[in-house]
Amino acid sequence: MKILILLSLLTNLFEQTDWMGGKGLEGPVNTWGTRYYTDNDSITVASEGQISLIATGWNYTNWTKHTVEANPGIEPHAQGLLPADINNDGKKDLVAHTNNQVVWYENTGNWDIWTKHIVGNASSAVSHTPCTWPADINKDKQIDIVIASDIGLGWFQNLGNGASWSSFKPVNDTTSYHRCFATDWDLDGDIDIVGVRNNSGILTGRICFYFNNGSNNFSYNFGLGFGTALEAWRVYPADFNNDGYPDISSVYNYTYIFLNDPVTHKIISSNYYFQQGSFQPDFDGAWAVDINMDGYKDLVTAAYFESMGGPTNGFWAHINDGTGLNFTRQLLVTDPPGEYTDGAMARDIDLDGKPDIAGTLSKVGWFRQTGSLAFTLYPIDVLPTDSISHWIYVEDMDNKCTPDMELLVTRWGAHLVYENNMLTAFAPRGELVSSILQLSTQTRRLQWFGWEACIPGDSTLAFSWRTDTSVNTLKAKPWTTKYYATKEIDSVSFPGSLPCYKYFQYKVEFRPNASPLDVPVLYRVWLRDTVCTPSATEEKFLSEKSVSLKISGDRILLDISYDIKDAKLSIYNTAGNLVKTLYKGTLSANKYTFVSGIRTKGVYLVVLKTPVGNKTAKLIKLK
Repeated sequence: MKILILLSLLTNLFEQTDWMGGKGLEGPVNTWGTRYYTDNDSITVASEGQISLIATGWNYTNWTKHTVEANPGIEPHAQGLLPADINNDGKKDLVAHTNNQVVWYENTGNWDIWTKHIVGNASSAVSHTPCTWPADINKDKQIDIVIASDIGLGWFQNLGNGASWSSFKPVNDTTSYHRCFATDWDLDGDIDIVGVRNNSGILTGRICFYFNNGSNNFSYNFGLGFGTALEAWRVYPADFNNDGYPDISSVYNYTYIFLNDPVTHKIISSNYYFQQGSFQPDFDGAWAVDINMDGYKDLVTAAYFESMGGPTNGFWAHINDGTGLNFTRQLLVTDPPGEYTDGAMARDIDLDGKPDIAGTLSKVGWFRQTGSLAFTLYPIDVLPTDSISHWIYVEDMDNKCTPDMELLVTRWGAHLVYENNMLTAFAPRGELVSSILQLSTQTRRLQWFGWEACIPGDSTLAFSWRTDTSVNTLKAKPWTTKYYATKEIDSVSFPGSLPCYKYFQYKVEFRPNASPLDVPVLYRVWLRDTVCTPSATEEKFLSEKSVSLKISGDRILLDISYDIKDAKLSIYNTAGNLVKTLYKGTLSANKYTFVSGIRTKGVYLVVLKTPVGNKTAKLIKLK
């Protein structure tokens, strides 16, 4: 058992699940992140979480409206008509708050027939701005639902493919909440929950962070609140400084960007904020996206109170200089009557490689980015009088390999889906080359290269790669023979007889099938490697006294005599599973004390991983 655990700890997994960071980064890099090296301008990476062939033909006004449910109790301020595969049948369902209940709508495969399932009660009489957020909180491969409403902040556990649910599991039920999201804030492997409290009955309040202790018990870690200055309304996670950790944005009368401190996981004190105007609220809809495609997440916001002292009605961008600390505010497009500028989201709706903007209030429409931050409005629908909307979300909902983006809208009395039928053609071929990945400062043995994708019949998704111990030699090498993917989730194993390498680079090629609207879509690639025979440098690291790792009760004592880049301090259980990550980044020569935070008794392994070797110590929790 001990040998197996140690072997698992010496295995690395590199993943790429998003390519929105942009091209031009040759490397070598220690992690793929969201960047890549080059493409042939025939693929689009402007949609987060996928890449596909770029669209080349459109009918920009061809949308079909479908009603998910018409119910007088549906409140347009409710945030979170969101997609998630609740019953694990491969189709995207919808979660929502409807008439004081958390519900999910089963995708039957028919746009006009959605089967409603009640999850549990969640009153919104006081806050009238409930929020739902789907996430696998307890990591059992079942999507749970987080809720913020009058009953507090908490979650309903999916007990089996959406057929049964637990009662409400409170994170905090001493006050009402109106916004929530779930993310692994501290990158310890557990999903944390962030909520926004109602402040004395008004619609804005304190942002509260509740950390998951690893057993799906949540404890309050810290909160953000500065009296009336911080009026948190729409609050969402996004990585604004490209350090791998989620940050958050908040809009209302002020726009804030809060950065996640990678050491303490509190908030870096120097944060961007902008005071919009004198009236509240000036900004409502908001979404983080790389709107100018320079590799950094910007924030697109919607303003609609110009007549009452606010900024110009329209969509605004806060352009990120790459640090996440400095932004340039810019008006993208005006909306003088305020018809679209409440609910807002920015994504590549037409798949032409440039993010667009979807908006709603009294109407539903989208603004196509035709050039560098130049936009053209394409109206879709006029909502009934007194049936305005405050919520819109963009997602590919039709479970085909046509990666078109639908619009999900909540208005007074109805949840709606606008089906995207406007794409008419795609590029005949596309190709992307990754950045060069440095596995370690020492050589590593490759094990598997894998992918997750959608591959319609007769289409082509082909992978090739090259490896070496030198960057220059790698770049001069030919690519391996193409491996044509036939399964949507699969991997290729590397023979154990291959030599060990330090660098790896992949290439992926896309071709459609006979149908011009069926194209392969790539969602994820991964590479797994393991150690070779330890080098002299690694042997020295493992044996010398320059790095000391000791355990004293619940404290982890680390003493290092030289700077170590790309260090990672983690805790594993005896099955070799990650329990939590305590630190990730550069460790300067110093003495450090970490608190394990383990609450469940048992035996654990504390592991310090570095590019030249690992240190391991045993932690025993008695009670």
